Amino acid sequence: MKNMKDWIVKNRYGLSVALVAAMILLPFLGAVPLMDPDEPVYGETAKEMLLAGDWLSPRIFGQYWYDKPPLFYW
Repeated sequence: MKNMKDWIVKNRYGLSVALVAAMILLPFLGAVPLMDPDEPVYGETAKEMLLAGDWLSPRIFGQYWYDKPPLFYW
């Protein structure tokens, strides 16, 4: 237990920044729809990668799609 308290005290500034950022950003997550015509395609590609369990082969509508490298969708 003492190690956890020491870690929290040591990283209190970073944790404070993360907490404030979460309080500002998380309530508005998803409030604005995807605007750019390409954004829904990128979102669908990431969703299909997640559902397939294949993190190295981007897909769109069941077809492999290598428009961008896989790291872009992660």
